[in-house]
Amino acid sequence: GVRVHTRLAVAYHSDLHGAAIDGWGIGRDLSVNGMSLLTSEMLGDVGAKVSVTFPIVTEDLDIEFEATAWVRHANVASGPGGLVTHGLEFDALGADQQVALRSLVFSRLHAGHF
Repeated sequence: GVRVHTRLAVAYHSDLHGAAIDGWGIGRDLSVNGMSLLTSEMLGDVGAKVSVTFPIVTEDLDIEFEATAWVRHANVASGPGGLVTHGLEFDALGADQQVALRSLVFSRLHAGHF
């Protein structure tokens, strides 16, 4: 699928081994299928479920997008304080969610924001 480079403020929630983790990360490389999420901590093992919320603002939309996603891979940057890059795949999305994501992706492509 088509991916666009983004820097979205993403609120996340996960339950890592029974302990709730809530925080903020940076959403990057967004597509209608998933995104990369940079965080200061590991959100879960491959297959873990994560809830994400971020704003989608285009000419036609101004909403808070919410979805459930699955961790497909996680990579910890080397060095002290290294960020964790999570590859997230969105769970089954409703029609409204798909339209909102497509709107954001295509508005970024159209505007040349990479």
